Formats: sequence, C-alpha cells, structure tokens
Amino acid sequence: GAKTGATVDVTISGDDLDDVNAIVFSHPGIKATQKTVEPGPFDQGPQIVINQFVVTVAANVPVGVYEARAVGKYGTSNPRAFSVGDIAEAVEAEPNNLLEQATEIVHPIVVNGRSDAGGDVDFFKFKAAARQRITLSGYARRIDSPMDIVVTAYDGEGRQLGSSRDGLAGDSLVDFTTTTAGDYYVKVHDAAFRSGAEFIYRLHIGVLPVIDFVFPPAAAAGGNRPMTLYGRNLPGGKPTTLSVDGVRLEQLSVNIPIPGGAAAQSLNVDTLLMPAAAALDATSYRVKSPQGSSNPVTVGIATAPPVMEAEPNNQPAQSQALQLPCEVMGRFDSLRDRDWFRFDAKAGESITIEVISQRMGIHS
Repeated sequence: GAKTGATVDVTISGDDLDDVNAIVFSHPGIKATQKTVEPGPFDQGPQIVINQFVVTVAANVPVGVYEARAVGKYGTSNPRAFSVGDIAEAVEAEPNNLLEQATEIVHPIVVNGRSDAGGDVDFFKFKAAARQRITLSGYARRIDSPMDIVVTAYDGEGRQLGSSRDGLAGDSLVDFTTTTAGDYYVKVHDAAFRSGAEFIYRLHIGVLPVIDFVFPPAAAAGGNRPMTLYGRNLPGGKPTTLSVDGVRLEQLSVNIPIPGGAAAQSLNVDTLLMPAAAALDATSYRVKSPQGSSNPVTVGIATAPPVMEAEPNNQPAQSQALQLPCEVMGRFDSLRDRDWFRFDAKAGESITIEVISQRMGIHS
C-alpha cells in the first residue's frame, strides 16, 4: 500500500512472472513503472530490476483498497490488494525480532510488514502522551493475506496492555488508553508463526478512529440517511454504555449517502468480503478525523421498506407487527435478547425470510 500523493517502491512475487513489465491498477490514478538502476560499464542504458516497480498514487485517489495485476509474457495475473491511505507509511526493517531491536516509529502511521521467516516476530516502538486512546489495527485477512495476525501492546516496563487475534473482521484490534507519557511497544506475528513472501500485513498505529458497527445496518436507496456509528476515537463521538471485550465504545450520528437507481443494485464496497456477500446490495462508509480515516464499514441497501425493531419484543405476546414486504433492522443489545415479530399471511402464500448479518461482517 501507499499514502495518497506518494511514490513507493513495490516488489512482486509469485509464479510464472516471466517478463512482467507492468502493473495495472483498478484506479487510473495509481501508476507503476519498472524500476531501473544506473548502467554498468558494459551496459548501454539503465537496467531494469526484475519484478520491482515504482508506484505513484495521485493525490486525488480516495482512501480504499484497489486491485493490482501484473502483466507479462503469460498475460495478466490474478488480482492482489493494494491499499491507499491518508497517513504516513513505513516499511518494516529487519532485524526487529526482539524488544531491544524494536523499530522506532512516529504515530499516526501505517507499517507495511510481513512474516518472512520461520517464527518471525516484529517489534515496533513509539512515544505517546498521557491519556491518549491508541488503536492498533492489523490488516491481513482484509487485504487477502494468509497471515493470521496477532498484535500485542506493552508499556515501557514490559507490561502487556492488550492482545488481539480476531478483534474486527477477522483481523486484530488492540485498543488501550495510555496512563503516562513515554515509550510503548507493539509485537506482531502470525498465530501459528507461519511465514513466506505472501504473509504480508499492514498495521495502523495511532489515535485513529475505528468503526465497530453502524446502526441501522442498512437504509433505503437514494439520499443521505441518518445512521449511528459505534466505535473508538470517533471525531465528536459521545460515550455509550456499550462495550466490546471490556472496552467502552463511542457513538457518532452521521448522514450516510446511499446510492440510488442502478448504482443501488450493486456491491460498492472497498474492503474484502466473504464470497457469500458478493450478492449483497451495499456500500462502504468511512469517517475522517484529524488523525486519519477509519476502517470502512459495510452499509446495506434495503430492497424493501425498512422497519426499525422496537423493544420490548422479547416475548410472543410482545411481538412487533410487520407489514410485508419489509426489511427489519434489529440487534441483540442485551443478554439473552430475543426479538419476536408477527405478520398476516394468506393460505398458499410463499413467504421468504432471509437474515443478513455475518455476510456484512457482523458477528452474530
């Protein structure tokens, strides 16, 4: 990946990459040229570096994940993910396998790294002020990497502040608030300590916004729809009583633009989804803070009139009346919550009831 407006060196690896001379991206603002070095005494011009490219991201390319394909002797390759962000980026440098070898960084930052040797562990070190809410977001599964990323945070005395393997969308998320100003450390590795050139990751470090979920999770097509984001470090966010793994969430009211017309009948998201989600009508939304942009949250586009679940409806006698067809927006917001609904139907009618949850990255 790279920051908007930046130029970076990119190396590709894989199979049958003979005579690859180009990388094409799904956004026209991302360009790649073959990397060259100065000619030697017997060369007649700059020499091409095999499988290395100089990639430039235009300043107007939106934050998101794009496709990159290599083009060579055997045609065009399969797509791989290329991420574009809006904060500083760095590339992991070995050796950093021990706490004493931790690579010093300045947040907010995105670190591009990989587990490239057996038992590889990467340490990073940064300074933070007191009472800062730091989020450490590891991206591996979300950028189509086989790495099962684990992220652990420590204070300057070596005390563990948090660790995560499956915190959000199958990737790690550590959220802690500093008590004192000083040095803090991050450890990154694969859960099974696997390695290889393809075991890549991106680690977002800083007082960065993170969206856990949005409610309602879908809205009618066309127009700006009022919705509520729930997460951490949301700009202007207010405290809530909701918590995830003991960490209190914030909420922020926003108006999210929902595509209409033909655009509503498609999947317009910039994050990796499960194959079963390919048939969804959905869009993505990010919130931007002074520190940088959040992760994208998937917002569904309702295909029938939306209806909000209304409590109390925990018992059959309290069931909420529905008028078909409709699309109910609900949630389990308390322990052992059950939601009951009722509707009128005629004999012989064919009724379809479909639940959409995990396909949108929601853990329920």
